[in-house]
Amino acid sequence: MKTQWMRFTLICAATTLLAGAAAAGMSDAWITTKVKMSLIGSSETGGMPINVDTNQGHVTLSGKVQSSHEKAAAERIARQSKDVLSVRNLLQVVPKGEMRKETNRTDDQIKDAVNDALDHEQALENSSIKVKSVNKGVVLLTGKAASLSDHLRAMEVARDVPGTRQVASEIKSPNDYNDREVWGDNDHDNDHNNNDRNNDHAYNSDADKDHDKNTEKHEDKDANRNAMEQNEHKDHGNRFTDGWITARTKMDFMTDSQVPAGDINVDTRRGVVTLFGTVPNQEAKNRAKEIAAKISGVHDVRDELTVLGHEKNKADKHTDSEIESAVKQRLSDAKLRGADVKVDVKGEAVRLTGTVASYRDAHEAVALAYHTRGVKRVMNEIHLDEKAAASR
Repeated sequence: MKTQWMRFTLICAATTLLAGAAAAGMSDAWITTKVKMSLIGSSETGGMPINVDTNQGHVTLSGKVQSSHEKAAAERIARQSKDVLSVRNLLQVVPKGEMRKETNRTDDQIKDAVNDALDHEQALENSSIKVKSVNKGVVLLTGKAASLSDHLRAMEVARDVPGTRQVASEIKSPNDYNDREVWGDNDHDNDHNNNDRNNDHAYNSDADKDHDKNTEKHEDKDANRNAMEQNEHKDHGNRFTDGWITARTKMDFMTDSQVPAGDINVDTRRGVVTLFGTVPNQEAKNRAKEIAAKISGVHDVRDELTVLGHEKNKADKHTDSEIESAVKQRLSDAKLRGADVKVDVKGEAVRLTGTVASYRDAHEAVALAYHTRGVKRVMNEIHLDEKAAASR
């Protein structure tokens, strides 16, 4: 027993070091955005819409490219990005004919088309971005972006215009996300999450059996949450950024009893969510799509999930007390300034209560708990301490 506990402690310590390294750097949303911008801006990968997802500094790439060279280049570019701990390359090489169709547009026609697309992109209404020049399909953007999200969105808009081979940028923008841009503007986000997940299921290992009985509750609460989120963003002038949608989807996955969030990757591009990775069964696949589709701001969900047909084998079995100690240690090592998060574990389900000083820290706490070995799911009852948030 002592040997088993020592092995468990060492495993948790190693995992904590990785999590701490990611937490000490920039957020996952920032890493994802920077990797995407680098890929779009590269002459080797600029024309390919590559999916990018980051979990605690670990990046996953998926999608289609035209050659093994492009696949290798995408991985190299991602690895070179700041604060990336590792890269998992799931890109598929497909024949060129299956990729974007070539066009005979002149550079002037491409310039006009990109400027028109930028002018009609509602998400960029607070930014002033235009095309400076186009040279052999390479579009150079200039101007000012109100946020890092807007900067990426402009590059994506330009990249999606037929004829564009690459997008270069001289856009001036903030170099970081603020909490409002990704995590929301008030405590509704966390309260919605609590109501959706914690009240729908009993706090025990038999919670999964209650799915059928709680289906209507899920639907009603999802509808209510969406209405509240629409009002929240309208009242505070906050758009549903792709970063917000991705973070919200991941949070809902991590706090849902049927979705193996650790095996599902999420990427959002202009309101379209792509789910990729693995799920144990069709029910989990359907539930993941259902959750993503109901997130405010989502226009469509692309399902690229693979059904394994069986649960992933977990070699180690841990007691609730071991899991609780490990989660507490990870939260302590993360050094979330101004946070007072309490941990309780029952039936391998972690309940987080207490307060944090930012929504980023709430998401980080949930992610740290969820990715601790032995944890089946997380119930989030963390709230924002407005006084602590104001003092940061």
